[in-house]
Amino acid sequence: MDTNANRILPEILLHVFSYLPFLDIYRVSQVSHAWRFWSREQLYSKPMLTESTSLPLFLRTLLTPGLESLAAHVRNLNVRSRPSDLSTIDQSDDAIIRGAATRLGLGHPVISTGDHILLLLHQLPRLDVLTLDLRDEPDTLDNFLCGTHEPEDLPAALRSISRFSYEWPPRESDQIPQKLLTMFGLPRVHTLLLFTLDVIEVSFPTSQHHSSAVTALVISNSLIASSSLGHMLQLPRALTRLYFTGTITDVAGLQAAMEPLRMTLQELEFVVEDDPWSAQVAVRPPPQSFRTWPVLRRLRCQLMFLLGCTLETDINYLEHVLPPCIRYFGVITEGDWNYNDVGRKAAHLMGRKQMVVPELERFVCFTGWMDVEVAQLLLIACVDAGVVLTNDW
Repeated sequence: MDTNANRILPEILLHVFSYLPFLDIYRVSQVSHAWRFWSREQLYSKPMLTESTSLPLFLRTLLTPGLESLAAHVRNLNVRSRPSDLSTIDQSDDAIIRGAATRLGLGHPVISTGDHILLLLHQLPRLDVLTLDLRDEPDTLDNFLCGTHEPEDLPAALRSISRFSYEWPPRESDQIPQKLLTMFGLPRVHTLLLFTLDVIEVSFPTSQHHSSAVTALVISNSLIASSSLGHMLQLPRALTRLYFTGTITDVAGLQAAMEPLRMTLQELEFVVEDDPWSAQVAVRPPPQSFRTWPVLRRLRCQLMFLLGCTLETDINYLEHVLPPCIRYFGVITEGDWNYNDVGRKAAHLMGRKQMVVPELERFVCFTGWMDVEVAQLLLIACVDAGVVLTNDW
């Protein structure tokens, strides 16, 4: 190897390595002992543990004497497990892992995915992003999340992470409230992402209201009651971003559920996958107005979420439901809606932009077919108003 490679300043190496994909970083780590040393931060910063053996092997590496410092490089951890993982490896006789479990007071052999994850979370003092997608049976990690914990008793990783993404496994829902309280209660988490959360009804004690540091909440591909959503939205002190896609079992209660966010919410994306406004729904939701929401800057939702079932024909209708401070507005129309009527309403809004929504910068229109004349009318109105018209959010 060219000895000049070892003369490159470490600061330059670290900067170059930060742009390389993982495979290339692994290759340059084989160049020399010096390059292996300086590439460690990138090699260990974003581990993705998806194989049945990768989790215990990674844990064993971090516990090996002389390699403990590698744990400080781990910033973004992604763990995915499937039921087959539990039967493919047994690490209960591994002295290093067994010793760590003993020090933490884990009184049984470490063989499940949850055991390994719980041990791993105790080893990562500087973790910032944690992504868990677990499909195995209830285990030690599940039991831990269902417990009540003081901040000082949490694993190091759960005290440091700012972003927590959790794919809910298909299990019984009786312990969901306590798990949610643990997740919302993590001391530094400001972004919480919950996927496939199926909870029909859940509530929390009032002592927990406004105690969470979460400012951005993502609930995706989920089934939830609007009353349960309302209870969840009362946990953060100041929620500024909410993204929801899924099914709401009682859409009529959405307005009350979202009321706690009126003074703090800046970004809202809300897409109900089923059609709660269809003729088959017994109780149809009322229209939702955001006119008095003082800091809402970004809104994307179904048009029926704004109109309810009024089938409002007033050309001025959008003026009465959008906040004056809105900058990005995305509307989704579905079913048998008159897309031409949507285009005319939007064009009228653009013509009154300076008086109604003076800060509007982008209008995103997710609609079906629209007559050429109406589409041209909308496009010209957006151009005259200085608003970008697009169908891509």
